[in-house]
Amino acid sequence: MNSKLPQEVAKKYLRWCILAHLDAAGKVDIISDFGIRIGGDSFYTANLVPLYLVWDLDKTFTAEDSNTVYKEYNDILCSLNPKIDRKHRTLEKCIEEIDSSPSDFSKPQERYDATLRKCGFTKDQHTEASIRTGESKNIKIIPYSHDAILEQYKMNCLPAISTGSPKDAATEVSKRQIGISEDFIEGSIPLFDKNGKFVRFLFNLGTNKAVSMSNFYQKSHNCYCDCSFLVEPELARKVYVTDDIFEFDRYVVAKVGSQLGIVLYVGEEEAVEVFKRPGEFVVNAPEIRKDARKIKPYLKLYRRAKIYAHLHSPKEAKTILSCVKEIKRLKYQQDFRRLADKMSKFISLEMLFPVLTTRFKRKLVEFEDEISRKPIDSNIVKRSANDLIETLEENDPIFHVREERGSELNEIVNLLD
Repeated sequence: MNSKLPQEVAKKYLRWCILAHLDAAGKVDIISDFGIRIGGDSFYTANLVPLYLVWDLDKTFTAEDSNTVYKEYNDILCSLNPKIDRKHRTLEKCIEEIDSSPSDFSKPQERYDATLRKCGFTKDQHTEASIRTGESKNIKIIPYSHDAILEQYKMNCLPAISTGSPKDAATEVSKRQIGISEDFIEGSIPLFDKNGKFVRFLFNLGTNKAVSMSNFYQKSHNCYCDCSFLVEPELARKVYVTDDIFEFDRYVVAKVGSQLGIVLYVGEEEAVEVFKRPGEFVVNAPEIRKDARKIKPYLKLYRRAKIYAHLHSPKEAKTILSCVKEIKRLKYQQDFRRLADKMSKFISLEMLFPVLTTRFKRKLVEFEDEISRKPIDSNIVKRSANDLIETLEENDPIFHVREERGSELNEIVNLLD
């Protein structure tokens, strides 16, 4: 965040940068932030605060044709303890009531715990059920999860799992198929006495799940989530995604539908107020569920947005955006000299573009030579101009900023006058 800006302006500007970059989702080939050289210095993402990604195991990592970890654990537990098998439906009903009562589920939990105690549930049975769940072929993880997690570590991200399923079972599944360590997994935990007899469950559900998020990152502004990608309002550092809505005592998460565009927000506002705002900080959880690698472009855009806010002031961003609009306008005109001038100005302003400047400048010099020839071959010049603009559009998110972002940026700049 630009340290020279007043705090409130810096927050608004960082938010603008993130939204402006996420406008480009699916439209650009983002160059990795690693090793971007600015002047005589290197600007590496490793110097930034890491991104925190929190996945829900059963909502995003497990495939749609898979058993959830909890269901598989429960089925195996029934096979190990015939008394639990006979109470299977009773236990399922308790879980359903707990799921639908995120703020206070003490009564269904009391019935759940009492049922397991009567059935003689033991620590050995829990351990065995957890191991068998990890080994089960019924648990199918979405494609490329392990590869995606490795890539996230390389991008200076800290992936974690927060699940309502038993933590030990989730750890066994992750150990074999995902790759997130036990230290970064939060789940439901059964407590046993010194003789190994069950006492009660500590469920990682509802408001308990909000607390478990804080256990990961020691921040007060956390929320229930079903995948990963939103931003902590103050620092814009945490990223969550959900396809459900829950209203807790303090934590609010708004719904993400099949299209990008509903806000996911952590705070103390009423849910109805959250729904009134337009979409922001969103990644489509259902899409990611088909292939975990699909979250990578969002992380790159998000990371790039933070660097952008660090390198460019709001006034500089306004100048860059005006330059981009002029380039796009001139794309459809024959004023090639003015187009060349605007593209030269753009690459001198956009400090995150130097990764491409050697290749781009060479093409730009060739373009300037072509427009200096007499007579001009308009077809060749037009193709050359289009090639240059396509290079910019494919690699720079600012070329895909939505129209309303311009007025938002103007409001931020006006705060500085």
